[in-house]
Amino acid sequence: MSQVLGKRDRTLVGGDAVCDISFVYAGREAEGVFWEEPCDAVTATMMDRAQLERLNRWERLDRFQQGFVQQMPGGKVLYVGGAFSAAVYPYGTTGTVEEVTVAD
Repeated sequence: MSQVLGKRDRTLVGGDAVCDISFVYAGREAEGVFWEEPCDAVTATMMDRAQLERLNRWERLDRFQQGFVQQMPGGKVLYVGGAFSAAVYPYGTTGTVEEVTVAD
C-alpha cells in the first residue's frame, strides 16, 4: 500500500529548517524528500486524481505528467504542500521519483 510513513523536522548544515518526509509506494522501497519549511507548515499525503482536481492541482500537470500520476500504484501520488508551493512526486521516465510543481 502506498502511504506517507511520517515527517520530521531537520536542520541542515547551513541552519535551514526542512521537513524530512518519508513515504513508500506499493511494491517499492521507502523513500524520502525534503521540503524547505518546518513540518508544522507542511501537508504530506497520498492523493488521487479526484483529490488533486478538488485542489485545482490536476490542471497544473501536462498530459505527460498526468499519465505518470495515473500509473502510480493505486492511482495515488505523494502530494506535499507548504505555505507558498506544492508538488507531487510521481515516478518519471528514469524510474525515479521526480518533483513536479503544482502550485507556486
